[in-house]
Amino acid sequence: MNIVVVSDFAHVNGGNAAVALGSAVGLAARGHAVTLFAGAGPVDNRIKASSIDVVCTDQYSIADDPRRLRAMVQGMWNVGAARAMGTLLRRMDLDHTVVHVHGWDKVLSSSVVRTALSMGAKVVCTYHDYVSVCPTGGFYNHPKDTICGLRPLSAACLREGCDRRNAAHKVWGGGAGEGGGGGGGGAAGAAGRRAARREARAD
Repeated sequence: MNIVVVSDFAHVNGGNAAVALGSAVGLAARGHAVTLFAGAGPVDNRIKASSIDVVCTDQYSIADDPRRLRAMVQGMWNVGAARAMGTLLRRMDLDHTVVHVHGWDKVLSSSVVRTALSMGAKVVCTYHDYVSVCPTGGFYNHPKDTICGLRPLSAACLREGCDRRNAAHKVWGGGAGEGGGGGGGGAAGAAGRRAARREARAD
């Protein structure tokens, strides 16, 4: 079985990447042909020491990109990552391939999920936080210091100034979990992720 493990980062910088990379190492040890598809390096030493193939687009995380316009566009649709995913999957027998997505909101964007689905790949997503539905990733109103009960992406949600930074970050660049400094979340990112989930369910 070919297994493509998708992670924003090729190294451990938090729980999401720790689970993704740990699963990749474990699956490879069980004899599966594993490819780590990541957006930002460096590559973890455990991955280097294993039989795992690595495709890393070597991009900035959206939060760290000094070119903010590029970061904004990348957060909504990462063209380079989509192309790299397409190139990878064209080399594989998709009848015997599973794409397991752990994280895409901080580097890769939902473009990698859409690409995999459009090519007919089997896609499984593990959600490690609320970023897939909440613009700030935490269902929390930081200025009011209260849990948010608004329907995500509703008119009331979009009007609410709940991000700890400012409204612009909520519309585009939230999604760091608990409204922090990640990026690629926000209303635009959440809308893209919802569409990708609808496509996955339709398949």
